[in-house]
Amino acid sequence: RYSGVAACTHVGARRGQCRAAGGSREQPCYAGLAGTIFFAITTEIAQSSNMTNAEIQNAKSLPLEGVRVIDFSQLLPGPFATQMLGELGADVIKVERPGIGDPSRHNQPRYRENSVYFNAVNANKRSIALDLTQPAGRAVVRRLLEDADVAIESYRPGGARKLGIDYQTIRSFNPRIVYCSISGFGQSGPLAHIAGHDLVIQ
Repeated sequence: RYSGVAACTHVGARRGQCRAAGGSREQPCYAGLAGTIFFAITTEIAQSSNMTNAEIQNAKSLPLEGVRVIDFSQLLPGPFATQMLGELGADVIKVERPGIGDPSRHNQPRYRENSVYFNAVNANKRSIALDLTQPAGRAVVRRLLEDADVAIESYRPGGARKLGIDYQTIRSFNPRIVYCSISGFGQSGPLAHIAGHDLVIQ
């Protein structure tokens, strides 16, 4: 299980900030965060399958073929990480709210009818709209999670538990799940309840 904000590994980065984009002003680096999430998840998958990283890299098929990822994350860090998992062959199913979807679907700039922002980090995925506040939606998501290898979410701490998709709940019926929680300030501590994103950190 992984949670919290990871530091960027780009050259010139310090304390999770990065100048890799070429500007002089330091910005929080979500490329570094997504990359660290991606590395943690793929390492856990390799360990649970008793394969070395070298064996996965040398496999003839895509290395994550047969791995199912249920993606409850929104906006940038989580979707970027799960897009990379999809590029490596994972079957990524993105769960979105009915009528609204991922909020980044509505972000500017737009190309024709679609958000460039959303499309840039949500390739290689299937999507399903489920209302997790309703029993019917929870029943469907449970069926998806029973056969899943990875679950990833980006709610505020406690949000996933209210929807029945927290680690302890999923682990009770799928003990092999690899679970990733993303939050701005970790899962505990005085700032844990604060939603964390780029503008908050700036």
